[in-house]
Amino acid sequence: MSAKPLIIVGVILEIIIFVLYGVFVRFDEFARMEDQTYGAESLENFTLRYPLLQDVHVMMFIGFGFLMTFLKHHSWSGVSINYIAAAATIQLYILFEGFWHAVSEDNWEETINISTEIFIRADYAAAAVLISFGGVIGKINIPQMLVMVSIETFIYALQEMLVFDKIKAIDAGGSITIHTYGAYFGLVFSLIFSPKTVIGNPFNDSCYNSNLFAMIGTIFLWMHWPSFNAGIVTDPAGIHRAVVNTILSLTGSCISTFITSAIYNEGKFHMEDILNATLAGGVVIGSACDVIIYPFTSLMCGFIAGIISTIGFKRITRFLEHNIGLFDTAGINNLHGMPGFLGGILSAIVIAGLDSNQWHITDKDYNLDGFYNQGGLQIAATFTSLGFGLAGGVIAGFTVKFMPLGSSEPIFQDGTYWIKCVPDPYEHLNVAVNPYSHNDANANMKYRSDSSSEDEGTKHKMKKKTKKGSSDDD
Repeated sequence: MSAKPLIIVGVILEIIIFVLYGVFVRFDEFARMEDQTYGAESLENFTLRYPLLQDVHVMMFIGFGFLMTFLKHHSWSGVSINYIAAAATIQLYILFEGFWHAVSEDNWEETINISTEIFIRADYAAAAVLISFGGVIGKINIPQMLVMVSIETFIYALQEMLVFDKIKAIDAGGSITIHTYGAYFGLVFSLIFSPKTVIGNPFNDSCYNSNLFAMIGTIFLWMHWPSFNAGIVTDPAGIHRAVVNTILSLTGSCISTFITSAIYNEGKFHMEDILNATLAGGVVIGSACDVIIYPFTSLMCGFIAGIISTIGFKRITRFLEHNIGLFDTAGINNLHGMPGFLGGILSAIVIAGLDSNQWHITDKDYNLDGFYNQGGLQIAATFTSLGFGLAGGVIAGFTVKFMPLGSSEPIFQDGTYWIKCVPDPYEHLNVAVNPYSHNDANANMKYRSDSSSEDEGTKHKMKKKTKKGSSDDD
C-alpha cells in the first residue's frame, strides 16, 4: 500500500483542524485563566464528569479496539484503525457540533467552548463511527477511513442537534442517535463499498487467539457501559437509574445469549454470539435508561435483546449476504442496529406510560404537557436518526469508493499495512475443521483442504527424514 494517500489526507485534515481550532475553539468559563470566579463550581463539575469520561474513553479505545481484533489476520489493523478513527472523530466532532449549533441558533458571534462534557459527547460520536467501522473492518484502509470519519461525524452532529434541540427527544444512552444511526450508516456504506473479493474470502475468519483478545474488548465494554449510558444525564436520581437499569439489562442479555447460543449449537456456544450479543442489553436500554422506574423492565428488555441479537447472528447476517450482497463483517446490524431501533421504540412506550408524579425533570425543556406527545417524539427521533444513517451511508459510500485513496487489497490481511507481520506462522498445523469460523462450511472448504494438504506434506517430509537417518545409523 502506498503511503501517499495517507500523507495527503492526514496532513490536509490536520492543517484544517489546526486553523479552525485556533480561530473558533476556546475553554469554557470554568477553565479560563482570566476568570477565576468559577473555581469551586469548576472543580465540582470536573470531579463529576471526568471519571465518566475516562470510563467512556476505555470503551472507545480498549473495548471497541480489542473487540475489533476478532479477525485472525487483521488484528493489528482492526485495533489500530479503531484508534486513529476515534481520535480523529473527537477532533472533528467539537468543530461540527459548534457549527450546527451556530446554524440552528443563527449565532456566529460565540466561540466553541470545550469542557469535560463535550469530550463525553465527542466519544459518543466516536462510538457511532466505530460501530460503522465494524461493518467494513478488513475492507477499508486508513485514508479511506479518515474520509468516512469526516463525512459521518459531520452528519452525526447534524442529526444529534435535530434530535435533541428540535425534536427534543430523550436519548441519554444513544440507542437512537448513536446505535441506530451508526449501524445503518455502516451497513449502507458496506453495501456500496465492499469489493467483490469479500465473497467466500478465507481470511474473513477468526481463530482461538483472535477471539480471546476480542473477548477482552467485550468484557471492558460490558463493565463500563453503565457510565456510557449515564454520561450526559444531569439529574442525580436519573444518573442512579441509568446506571442500575443498564447493569440489569446487561445481565439479562448476557444470560439469554448463552442460552440461545446453546440452543442453536446443540448444547455448545459460538464465540461470535458471546462476543457480541451479550452486549445487546446496553444498546436496547440506552434511550430509556434514566426513565425506567421498575427494575424488572430492564431485566426483561435486556433478556429479549440478547435473544434477538443472537438470532440475528445465526440467521439474518447470512440472509443479507446471500440475498442482497450485504457483507456485515462484525455483525453491527445484530448488536447495534436492531437493538438500537428497538431501544428507540422502547423509550416511546416507557415514556408514554409515565405520569408527572413519577418523574421529575430538571433544567430540560421536553414536551411533557402530555407524555403521549413525548412518546410520539421518541418515534420521530428514531426514524430521523435511521434516515440520516441510511442517507449518510450512501453519500459516504460513493464518495470513498470513487476517491483515489489507495487500495485495501488484499483484504482482511494485516500484511497489507504492516511490516514484520506474521499473524499465524503455525497455521499449516491446523487440520480438519476451524471451529471458530465466521464463514459457512463452503467458504471454509478451501481453508480446510489447504491446511490438510500442507499437513500431509509435512508428515511425508518427516517420514523421509527419519528413514534417511536410520539408514545412516546402519
